[in-house]
Amino acid sequence: MRNLLFTVLLMLAFVYSMPASADPIMGDAVVLGLHWEDPSSGHSGVERSLVPFPEVSISSHVLYFMGSHASFTLELRDASDTVVYTAYIYATDTQVSLPTTLTGTYELRLCTDDYYFYGEITL
Repeated sequence: MRNLLFTVLLMLAFVYSMPASADPIMGDAVVLGLHWEDPSSGHSGVERSLVPFPEVSISSHVLYFMGSHASFTLELRDASDTVVYTAYIYATDTQVSLPTTLTGTYELRLCTDDYYFYGEITL
């Protein structure tokens, strides 16, 4: 019985940690990773988690959020890890327009208090 429960939990962790595929109409999928911050334990790093990954795609300067997702603070960071843009994304938001003055490759971060998702986008 324990082995069955462990197998089911492992399968759920795998499914929830898979990058989402984007609707082709909405542009290109943004592949996201997860960075966990737990200040109470003094531990930080990349971990496997049952935290559901948001489904994000990009077309030109518009990010699309498919399905349900949490509220996040969106950050764009340049190659020197400087935050060049920030915005709050509500759980009900389905898209956000990024400034057209931004061009190049950036790290996209979707931040909460305890963790953030990250991926690379090109504008």
